[in-house]
Amino acid sequence: MSMRMRLHKALSLAGILASSPAEFMARAASIAEARLTARPPARSRYSTISQDEACRWLGEALGCEATTFFGESVLTELEAEIAGRLSGVGREAAIPPAFSADRGLARFCYALCRLKRPRVVIETGVSYGVTSAYILQALEVNGCGKLASIDLPPLAADSLVDVGRAVPERLKGRWRLEFGSSRQLLRRLAAELAPVDIFLHDSLHTYRTVKWELAAVAPFLAENAIGVCDDIESNSAFQEWLESQRVISGFAIRASEKADSMFGISLLGRARSTQGGEAHG
Repeated sequence: MSMRMRLHKALSLAGILASSPAEFMARAASIAEARLTARPPARSRYSTISQDEACRWLGEALGCEATTFFGESVLTELEAEIAGRLSGVGREAAIPPAFSADRGLARFCYALCRLKRPRVVIETGVSYGVTSAYILQALEVNGCGKLASIDLPPLAADSLVDVGRAVPERLKGRWRLEFGSSRQLLRRLAAELAPVDIFLHDSLHTYRTVKWELAAVAPFLAENAIGVCDDIESNSAFQEWLESQRVISGFAIRASEKADSMFGISLLGRARSTQGGEAHG
């Protein structure tokens, strides 16, 4: 990051303190949390499966082969459209290009939405809106459903212009985009739109934030909802989620474009019980 960009961010943060104390606190908390976890964490030991295995597993669980949707012409056309919309993004862009979602994650989100035909999808973390575009395209093909997204854009000039840049105008009719931190917005949004059929975490990938978001949205998830978390490799938050009483199964998948990165998919159902009949986490 250039010195000019660092200075702009510092001045912007100072300006927010006067105009919006709540946003200042949210941004300051995110910066502090990110810096506290800046050192390489002890990597969690997830047993991963291949994307082909994940497709077969989802097909058995949801009653339709996921790979069927990967070959849809609208998906191929969307990917070409996204590539064109992001072609001008450079390394010095307000939003780092690395913030864009892995293509494997985005494609699975598309397939999950086609399989599940959700009424409500909520995601945290938008960036250029790559995953958002895949989800919205699936909802458009389905002819039903809406996506609500939460994003706290970087403190950089013109960053708001680039948020959702990958999303074609033709798909925005099903999209509700709110700016702020997940701690400010997620619980209220989930309560308003409940039941939530699919939840995607793709914001700040710290143990504390992942745990908080999953706990916050859990009461508002549909009984058979799907939970997806990106970049799960650096902490155990997703593994602990898999062990919670409402999650009946889940797995980790290696990203297709980002080295050493992985994402997780979980399926919810009726709470698991012990022999004594008490639910356990």
